[in-house]
Amino acid sequence: MKKLTPFICTLCVCLCFIKQNSISQNITDCNGALDTLELQRNGALFGITDFPVNGNEKYTWYDAATNGVVAEFINNPYFSPANNSAYYVIVTDPDFPDCFQVMGPRIVSSLDGCCELNGEPPIIEYILGCTNAASCNYNANATVEDDSCFFGIHRLS
Repeated sequence: MKKLTPFICTLCVCLCFIKQNSISQNITDCNGALDTLELQRNGALFGITDFPVNGNEKYTWYDAATNGVVAEFINNPYFSPANNSAYYVIVTDPDFPDCFQVMGPRIVSSLDGCCELNGEPPIIEYILGCTNAASCNYNANATVEDDSCFFGIHRLS
């Protein structure tokens, strides 16, 4: 399985995704919590989950002082806090309904940074499909390989 890892471009103008070779944890047999991970910060807070990223992951952000929900996003691992506090995120994935992953907490003591409070990052749309042009079911519009490629057997008549 592959996952896409978010990072913020050096000018904080765009959000980009790069492919990595594999996830760090086998979650096919998950029953409960995946490993707790650290939150990252490059202006905005963000979390890199162990779930295979395919666009349906839910990121629920909490203020650690109150355990109250402060934001909730689908397919968006970024959060720009409006207040100094400690924050954590819980990631769930409908493809793995028995699993969740906690990241954080991370203390935000200053709202400085290139991307703070500039609105929400753009929604990145994924098109799942076979990206191997040699397969029978190649999808030229697919942006994320979903392991559905079919290499059929051809009969000679």
